[in-house]
Amino acid sequence: TSNVAGATGGSATDPRPSIGGTAGSDGAGTAGSPIGGTSSSSDAGNTSSDAGNISSEGGAPEQPIVPRCVDASLDCIVGAKSDFGMAWQSSWFLMGCKYLVGHDCVNAKVCPNLDAANFEDQGISTLETFPISGIPGQRYKVTFTFNGLASAKYYQGGKLDQGQTIPANVESAVADAFYRDGQAIRSNYDTWKLSVFDEHGVEVRHYFMNAFPLGTGLESHRTFWISFTKSIVVVGGGNVAHFVHDPNCHSITNCGPGTQYDGCFAPRNLPNEPANLILPPVYQDPEDKMLKETSALGWHNPTAMQPWQSQLGHLTVTAVEPTDDPVTTDYL
Repeated sequence: TSNVAGATGGSATDPRPSIGGTAGSDGAGTAGSPIGGTSSSSDAGNTSSDAGNISSEGGAPEQPIVPRCVDASLDCIVGAKSDFGMAWQSSWFLMGCKYLVGHDCVNAKVCPNLDAANFEDQGISTLETFPISGIPGQRYKVTFTFNGLASAKYYQGGKLDQGQTIPANVESAVADAFYRDGQAIRSNYDTWKLSVFDEHGVEVRHYFMNAFPLGTGLESHRTFWISFTKSIVVVGGGNVAHFVHDPNCHSITNCGPGTQYDGCFAPRNLPNEPANLILPPVYQDPEDKMLKETSALGWHNPTAMQPWQSQLGHLTVTAVEPTDDPVTTDYL
């Protein structure tokens, strides 16, 4: 379970919690559960002011608060708070860089479960769950942009949108690394997974955000720019979840293009994002599952502005509309 210290929730229009606020009551839910709670507020499109409150006694954070709204506005459908106190409307794939060791970001002093039979149980991970509001069971077409900087990861059993084509300038190109369905191939490189749950808490589809063509040698000790705009189907009353998995507790640093072994000299900003883009105020430490100040991870820039040491991705929802299309729909 996740434990948080000193954060209060933001509003539906500014979902970021603030650090050093008043602690809430003991959490009643389990962190990472795909089931959202029920809002006590009757205001359409607004979340309870306690959405980001946390336990003052080391317990799990309260379940996400799902606003009682049924309109198809962006604020209504994707404006509710996650179990980290964020909204999916502007959200992150982020594990951080707890310890900087040479050219590696290390996030656990002792890496657990290295021989786990289930690959997703190996090493360390974070799971952030975002409630989807609206009419329970109603499907919504959601369009988002995703900008990231990540190591390449190989997946199988699904579809890579960019196909097997490798740009000639792959080190400086911006890749469409979106992968539909399938599963991660076991290796030491990080997995970024986006899952969709229906109103019953059942996973109905998942995607991967950092896929590169299998067997090309790109899954290696380097990072790449990623940027794409996609539309997917989500379910009212359900959830989406960000799963970030580091199987050996060592992530490649943001050190610039090319293979990184001899230091870290040229960190890069995320593509297609403002230079003054700021990290979310808190992140989950994957080692102890506590929410902590993200500014502590600003190795390149202690103000938590770009460039950052760690790999990360920023997802921004730009449009929402009701649809009769099934969750399996692939919009091109």
